[in-house]
Amino acid sequence: MAVAANALITLVESKTYRQITGSSHDSILETLIDSVSTRFESRCRREFKSATDATLYLDGNGEKELALPRSPVTSIVSVTEDDTVLTEGDDEDYRLYTSDNDAYLYRLGTTWVKGAKKILLTTFLAGFTTVPADLKLACMKQVAFEFDKYLKKSVGETSRSLEGVSVSLTEDGFLKEVEEVLQHYEYMR
Repeated sequence: MAVAANALITLVESKTYRQITGSSHDSILETLIDSVSTRFESRCRREFKSATDATLYLDGNGEKELALPRSPVTSIVSVTEDDTVLTEGDDEDYRLYTSDNDAYLYRLGTTWVKGAKKILLTTFLAGFTTVPADLKLACMKQVAFEFDKYLKKSVGETSRSLEGVSVSLTEDGFLKEVEEVLQHYEYMR
């Protein structure tokens, strides 16, 4: 088994962070990496890793702003609205606005047409080509924590104090310091 395409860290990174040698725990670590990565996406309402859609249909909303499903947006080859090819630019049909946690098309001079699948994006490329370091570290910490729970058979614990060290979880089961990182990556739309 290998980690899923949406995995935010590799097996090697997880093992290095947790100082694990050998391969006896590879299967559980890969499962934890996949699970934590998917939970991060669900928590932040977005996919993190860069992906390309050859064609992507969006519903027109009749407003000036049209939310895009992923960010940051690297490129869009073309935007078509109701079979009319639009041009990007300040004096053209639309502008693309993108950041780490938001992406939308702003319609200039009018609003987006309203209706199901009225907007077609071709070769839509969005997401992080390199996972940000803080997000990667948060994933390593959460996977290590989940792995320790697995080793100690302490599934269901919400806090633990040992030798002056206390660990607290949020309602989602994320470490508090991990939750703070995830708040930065919540998708705005």
